[in-house]
Amino acid sequence: MNECEIISYFVVMNQDPKIEELLKRIHEIAAEIEKSRQELARLYHEVKSLSPDEKKPSPPFKSSFPQRPPSSTFSLENFVGLKLIHFIGIIALVIGLAIGVKYAIDKNLISPLLRILLAYLAAAILFLISYRLRKKYRLFSLILFGGSVATGYFTTYSAFAYYQFLPLGVAFALMLLLAIFTVYYSIKYNSQELAILALVGGYGIPFLVRGSAENWIGLFSYILILNLAISFLSFKKHWTTLIYLSFAVTWLILLSSIYIRFERIGFETGFWFSVVFFLLFLVNTVAFNIVRKQALRLGDTFVILINIVLLYFAFLRLFEFQTFEEVALMTLIFGLVSLAFAFFLRIPGTQRLLQSGMVSFGLLMTIIYVPMQFEQLNITIIWVLMAALLFVLGLWKKYKLLRLVSIILFAVTLFKLVAIDSLNFTAIQKVIAYILLGSILLTVSFLYQKFKTIIFGEDD
Repeated sequence: MNECEIISYFVVMNQDPKIEELLKRIHEIAAEIEKSRQELARLYHEVKSLSPDEKKPSPPFKSSFPQRPPSSTFSLENFVGLKLIHFIGIIALVIGLAIGVKYAIDKNLISPLLRILLAYLAAAILFLISYRLRKKYRLFSLILFGGSVATGYFTTYSAFAYYQFLPLGVAFALMLLLAIFTVYYSIKYNSQELAILALVGGYGIPFLVRGSAENWIGLFSYILILNLAISFLSFKKHWTTLIYLSFAVTWLILLSSIYIRFERIGFETGFWFSVVFFLLFLVNTVAFNIVRKQALRLGDTFVILINIVLLYFAFLRLFEFQTFEEVALMTLIFGLVSLAFAFFLRIPGTQRLLQSGMVSFGLLMTIIYVPMQFEQLNITIIWVLMAALLFVLGLWKKYKLLRLVSIILFAVTLFKLVAIDSLNFTAIQKVIAYILLGSILLTVSFLYQKFKTIIFGEDD
């Protein structure tokens, strides 16, 4: 019997006015307690969302009054009203400001200096409103702050590029301060969205205010500083989206610069910054999980493997190989180093996904090396022998990945033999290739039959 039923029971069984007055007072006090509990819960969740530390405050007391169970279903109105509409609104506001400034420019309604001042005033107003609303309406406040920063970025760019009100150094310093301030604000209020905004603005600064000179060492050094700041954020907050974005944007800038402006960048600058960025992202992705003894996620493993591939393509342009054999040698080196990293370096058990990824990449590069270095029958023979060796190692070490790769390599070799080699091989070459492949496949089949209990019964 809950509180409401108890009150109704006493009202029915007791008609004494004094009892009715006392019961009425009890009901009022219960309502006040419930209201206070709701206010405590709201304050608790607000403190929890603003707390930067991992240790969250303990929850307030639980009321004995019956509560409505929280809804676990997705609410379209909640998503649109509390999240989506804010972003659309601030984007529409910034676009409106941009169109307004362009209209004023086209119609020559106000002076250029006044246009810039009004734009800065709009950015300041958005920031002040966001600051005033930061306690009660946190998400709305952060979105307003993002709009103010975006307005500040492009207003500074306009003042430098279109009207020459600001010299290059001042414009660069102002936009850098905006990026730093946004990073600070994102840490303080635990908002990855603002950190991403700072990242986009920070990487865009050199291209918005680059001037006529091409200072590639300065550009790559500036990007390195930004990435070091993001590395700090990754250890502090581990915002994976921010890490992945910085990785993608940095390599996009570096590789496009190396391939398009290699003559102006030079070998030394391109080489050393390629190595530095490779090591930075390798540490940035792995270190957090190693320190906290957490397993690498699938996305982190992909970043590490793509990081190696991008370094490979950077070296491919930087070294300007003269012969195909030199490219093949570099391919083999990348493959062997990856295999050595996977097998000989101590990788914690929680990082098994990384080890499997490195093994797969190393084997792929080694397999690709064979057709780059050899021809015709030699390729078929080497691939068959490699597949047999991988199967034996996989059986011996009880490593399923090696056995799977060996089967795939057998299939590729068989397809090559039937679809390509049969058109070019002599009769003797066909006899050698088919007998060798058939014999090894039958041996593999026999080993599967003999050790099927071990192979299919293992917990791998």
